[in-house]
Amino acid sequence: AHPLLVLGLSLCVLMIQFLRLPNLKLSVVFLLGLLVYDVFWVFYSSSFFNANVMLEVATRKAENPVAVVAAKLNFPHIAKGRPPLSIPGKILVPSFLDDNAYAILGLGDIVLPGLLLSFAMRFDALSLHNAYFQLTLCGYAIGLLFANVMAHLFDAAQPALLYLVPSTLIPLVGKAVQKGDFIKMWSGPFPSSENNSYEQKQPLSV
Repeated sequence: AHPLLVLGLSLCVLMIQFLRLPNLKLSVVFLLGLLVYDVFWVFYSSSFFNANVMLEVATRKAENPVAVVAAKLNFPHIAKGRPPLSIPGKILVPSFLDDNAYAILGLGDIVLPGLLLSFAMRFDALSLHNAYFQLTLCGYAIGLLFANVMAHLFDAAQPALLYLVPSTLIPLVGKAVQKGDFIKMWSGPFPSSENNSYEQKQPLSV
């Protein structure tokens, strides 16, 4: 596998492992806010900055810092020929509809819905059932597929969170309402229960 792909996926796993959403209320506010942010920079940034900022950031390689410093210090022979940097901020995913095309999936498009998936998995463990994680995971796959289809149909960049957030949140909330878990999930019992389970695992100090 490409080293940058491995590094990018490793960063995603670490972020999802160490960041935890405590309740559904914060999850909804957090994801909807980032959805609006994503939509603005993909669809409307060109109206303010004469360019699609999100697309340019995603596709442009970073300047080599050695070349930047050398140019500032007037050492053109050092700055010349320095390759640009490829930073693990995105993953290229083969298009489902075009064998010669790739879709750009930002790490945030993995981590942010992944935090909701982690929340659903923890709630399942707390409730001793597997109703929410599997449903939310299926919703993520459907949202990713739909984002790819829309990008192909409109031949334009699409904000993935526009499809991933509804496709994960709506099934999760609907299932919680159906099973009577919505109030419990909305307030979130995780901080106290997880801290207690963590404390129970710690060795006693003498």
